Amino acid sequence: MRLRFLITITVLVYFHAIAQQNFELQWQDNFDSTQIDYFRWSNCYSWGRTIVTNHELEYYTDGKNFELKDGILIIKPKREKIKARVNPTAPDDKLMEDSIMNLRSFSYTSGLLRCKEKYLYGKFEVRCKLPAGNGTWPSFWLYGGDCGEIDIFEKPWMFHNSISNNLHYDSASIKHDDFCLIPLKTPINLRNGFHVYTIEWTPKKIVWSLDSIPIRVVTYHYTNCPMELIVNLALANDDFWGHTHGKISKRSTFEIDYIKIWKLKDQP
Repeated sequence: MRLRFLITITVLVYFHAIAQQNFELQWQDNFDSTQIDYFRWSNCYSWGRTIVTNHELEYYTDGKNFELKDGILIIKPKREKIKARVNPTAPDDKLMEDSIMNLRSFSYTSGLLRCKEKYLYGKFEVRCKLPAGNGTWPSFWLYGGDCGEIDIFEKPWMFHNSISNNLHYDSASIKHDDFCLIPLKTPINLRNGFHVYTIEWTPKKIVWSLDSIPIRVVTYHYTNCPMELIVNLALANDDFWGHTHGKISKRSTFEIDYIKIWKLKDQP
């Protein structure tokens, strides 16, 4: 059984290495400057500064929860009271999707980066160290609005030896949510050091990798529209993703070494 597993992994890695030749590096951010490159990045979603329907507690500030130190972007969640609009451009009394007014009180703040450019296919990679604080919910993902979402990774705080790689898309006017919680074959504490999370997205296939080893492959998907790349640290209030319970500490930080984006060769 062990020999069969090793052969399967070896074959998968071999064909994966061949497939990698189809990408060329488009740009990367090593976070070695003294400030965020806001020519490429925004610090909020296109619709506002949180997701009101996702059991999240945080308000994403305009960069106040970022620290750049020794080539590392550190996202620092904070327990602090703030009154602000979910959607900065909407009226205070506008009812949002959760039936609560736009202007509201938050007890936590955090940080988010959204790439201003959209991408159709490519290879996307982050090297990062995950937070270990209660209810922390780090994510690296692609979002295309109504046409779909690809979660390169989400890390549920409650599941210490698993990682979540998900697909959300519409097909034949039906919304599909393909959740996949992957137990790691070799126990790895992803919160103790830096690891590399990668996705390769082509018209026919999506491959997720951890430290250059493929962990999931799908050959079915309908996520064929331009998407935004997002990295963020949410604070959860949910039985699956975890409960923050006011416990924010130094271990709650999300540390990012670099983000790289490749495009498909011969793609306009």
